[in-house]
Amino acid sequence: MNDLMVAEKDITGAVAILAGKEVDITKAITSIKIIGVATQDLAIKLKQDNQKFINLVHETFDSIVDNSNKLHKDAVAKRQNNLQPFEDNKKVIQDKLTDYMLAEQRRLQEEENKRQAKLRKEEQERRDREEAARLREAARLEKAGDAEGAQQSLNLAAEVTEQEIIVPTVDIKKQIKTSGVQMRTLWKFRVVDPKKINRDFLTVDTVKIGRTVTALRGDAAAMVGGIEVYSETKAI
Repeated sequence: MNDLMVAEKDITGAVAILAGKEVDITKAITSIKIIGVATQDLAIKLKQDNQKFINLVHETFDSIVDNSNKLHKDAVAKRQNNLQPFEDNKKVIQDKLTDYMLAEQRRLQEEENKRQAKLRKEEQERRDREEAARLREAARLEKAGDAEGAQQSLNLAAEVTEQEIIVPTVDIKKQIKTSGVQMRTLWKFRVVDPKKINRDFLTVDTVKIGRTVTALRGDAAAMVGGIEVYSETKAI
């Protein structure tokens, strides 16, 4: 067979010239059936020829990719250098706004708590006065011989004390100026006891297990636990 040649520099859909005849190497590799030494030799030759294509791709594009990667890394680094002071500024101003808005929220909440406490106290005092009046009325009716009327007054006095005190509330968040800024609550976590984490939230370290299997082979199963070690043999 002749040396492998490539139809175009861009090897997408490239054609190998094998045995003096244009042959699609992908088609050749896909269709070959290895049934004996001769076809095995041909398969090995196809493997070698295909490797030449692989090498050609790398020769053609590796330097471009390397240069592109370098340019990309340089651009990313320069972008980060230019962004960093402004990102720092962003954090500083966000922290200051957060501190102020949280303090303002606490202040307004304290005022709202005091307002509600005042309203509750006023309502409780009003009910106490009404209850006392009902009790005086019950006593007067009882003294006048009106037992039924006295009982009704007692019942009304009981109703006054049993009713839940409900005061109007104010949404303090709506009182805080938010134009141009938003308050967002992020829920985070920290691990305090790894042993108590449920198994559903644990991830198997397949990379570490893979290194252990490569080093220990079959003995890795006993060390890792919960795995089955097996081997695969391939022609390379």
